[in-house]
Amino acid sequence: MSKPILLFITLLTFATGYIFAQGYSEEEEHHEGLHFSHPLFTESISPDTKFRFDYQYSKIDDNTKSSELYLEYEYAFNRAFSIAVTAPYVFISSTQNSMSNLGNIELSFKFANYVFEHSDVLLGYGLSFGLPTGNDSKGIGSSYVTDLEPFFNMGYMTDDFEFTFFSTFGIPANLHKGESVENDLNLQLATIYNITYRLQGVLEFNRESIINGNAGSSAGWYIAPGIKVVPFNSIDKIILGLGVRLPLSNSKDFNSQVLFSMFYHF
Repeated sequence: MSKPILLFITLLTFATGYIFAQGYSEEEEHHEGLHFSHPLFTESISPDTKFRFDYQYSKIDDNTKSSELYLEYEYAFNRAFSIAVTAPYVFISSTQNSMSNLGNIELSFKFANYVFEHSDVLLGYGLSFGLPTGNDSKGIGSSYVTDLEPFFNMGYMTDDFEFTFFSTFGIPANLHKGESVENDLNLQLATIYNITYRLQGVLEFNRESIINGNAGSSAGWYIAPGIKVVPFNSIDKIILGLGVRLPLSNSKDFNSQVLFSMFYHF
């Protein structure tokens, strides 16, 4: 990673952490006021303090499959700001060979704006950094490209339904001389229905697109139904989730995808 980007990340981490820690109290650890549940494939728009573990299995084509393990830790200094770190480990197997490697670790700064809270609307924004901890020769992440990903989101809650919209714009940095810049735009829409306190139904749509580069533009559409459940009466901080994502267009990165998630909020 280039030194200016590393310095920027370090300064932003300490500065925002110090500012928001000044207003932190024990009461703010709990979800007072407007708070949205976490979808499965779509990122949450509400800052949280949690651990999350994901296992994602993808059938890329008839000859190639991948398994990905994700470990995420997010810390909310208060209900308006959090920092999250996500570490992925990827296994790829094909008829020819198998390989595995650490993917790009992601560092995210998430902000929430409650100016329209009285109307059950939450606005959010932030910035994620994809750090170059992968392996280019294996096709798993990158060992030199740093991804900058500003994002904007919003949510609306009514009765037992939660609707969230999440958009991200990818900007690669620290490219080698002569490499083409490819920007990607990801749009995600998630609907959560609170069936009971212990059970939620989830339906997500997303559009992943490359909007410029040597390869031209392309876009893929996906749908992902799923469920979330609180399995233990005595430990309501543990939530389990299961989702399936399927392509809706001919342009696609995989044929099918299954995600198992475990959340621990504290």
